[in-house]
Amino acid sequence: KEYYSDISYEIIDSMVVLSDTAIGREPENKIMTVMNKLAKAYQISVLRTFGFDISIDRSEDVTELRSYEYWLSVDKAEYKKLPNTTIFEFEGFDIIIKNIPSYRYARLRIEDPFSDPIERIGGGWRRLVGWLEKYDFKDSGIVKCDNAYCLEEIKCVGGMIVLDIYVPLARVDAQY
Repeated sequence: KEYYSDISYEIIDSMVVLSDTAIGREPENKIMTVMNKLAKAYQISVLRTFGFDISIDRSEDVTELRSYEYWLSVDKAEYKKLPNTTIFEFEGFDIIIKNIPSYRYARLRIEDPFSDPIERIGGGWRRLVGWLEKYDFKDSGIVKCDNAYCLEEIKCVGGMIVLDIYVPLARVDAQY
């Protein structure tokens, strides 16, 4: 479809992220709002932002809820602005500072993803994973890597909102 890019590969360098998770019917908006308030409150320069779904316990209390983790990638120099360099509380959330290693990802860009999010975003994930199953994952044994997640990154490119979706393929460096 015209709103999908070709699939490409991208290396995302190792990064330090401020992270937390929200649970709810629309957890993305909740956690993004809190994390953006955090960046503003501490005057933190954010390099990139990423989010992704997290599985949650499917007990009776949360059967209709979802969980979403959101990252603010920051330079280590920003640490001095924070109350702690491991974990701290902000507006009822426990903000965790994580070191994420560098990975090679398969990437698909979706133009104007929120005009029809179920079709465009869901279809984008199906397209990317289907392509990977046909090519990269065809005969390989997939090994789960620590701190490697399927990521979503919202950007404005040429005046248009786009969503880049990423599937990790291989760790690039051993240091982070």
